[in-house]
Amino acid sequence: MTPNRLTVPRTAHYYVLGTPGPEIRQLWIACHGYAQLADEFLQDIRVLDDGHTLMVVPEGMNYFYKKGFSGPVGANWMTRHFREDAIADNAAYLQQLYDR
Repeated sequence: MTPNRLTVPRTAHYYVLGTPGPEIRQLWIACHGYAQLADEFLQDIRVLDDGHTLMVVPEGMNYFYKKGFSGPVGANWMTRHFREDAIADNAAYLQQLYDR
């Protein structure tokens, strides 16, 4: 059986470290790893803030409980299930974020 596809808008979350302005020389879009959340990852890379780099940290749009059915939540970018669709969706997400 062949799956049908429907592209729908989603709400994506991202964090920014730095303030856009004339002092910004670089833009980094930094993607977190498996089971992380963007704000947690941003805390890990905060040491790289030099006042001349705007760091944008998008969050993967797939969420799950790290332990059973409650507790801490993690995010991921994709699984092997319909992986090509997830890659295309993530590429569109990152492009739209960049354009913004």
